[in-house]
Amino acid sequence: MAEFGSRVKFISAYEALVNKIRIDKFDAFKAHFTDAQDLHSLVREFQTELLETFIKRMNTLYEEADIDSNIQIMELMKSEQARNHAATWRPTGKLVTEQIRPLIVNKLNWSLKFYLFQLSFQKDRTEALIVQIEEKRQELKAMEGERSCKQQQITNEQKGFENITQRLEDLNEQLKSKGLKL
Repeated sequence: MAEFGSRVKFISAYEALVNKIRIDKFDAFKAHFTDAQDLHSLVREFQTELLETFIKRMNTLYEEADIDSNIQIMELMKSEQARNHAATWRPTGKLVTEQIRPLIVNKLNWSLKFYLFQLSFQKDRTEALIVQIEEKRQELKAMEGERSCKQQQITNEQKGFENITQRLEDLNEQLKSKGLKL
């Protein structure tokens, strides 16, 4: 299937937009990563998946609505009109703007459908990311709790060891004072 220029231009424009997502916008999450490269990789993965999903949906939209052939027809009509400078006969007697108003409304309706489709896509993707973020946040909280518990255990063990060491030193002193040697 040969792609018409409009699809390529639109996808290129969207790709440029996705590539403008800056990593510094994700600074709030840096504290959750041990390595800055991990955050950088995550942002790149987000951009890649966002673009792949968008391209897949755009291709589906272009195929279902047959946008390529409609654009070709419009370009052909435009070029024919540009060659024909003579006044055209209009049986309706309406102005050109009045005659093409239904076409403009139809085009605007299609644009609205596309924007709603794109908005739905963005909303779905955002909701999925929110769920992932919340899951990771819960995992982080669990790890922090476990870490705190382990640190407390280590502190308790160190105190117990110090108490036993002190008790042994005291017993050794008592044995020395009684004249016994070990």
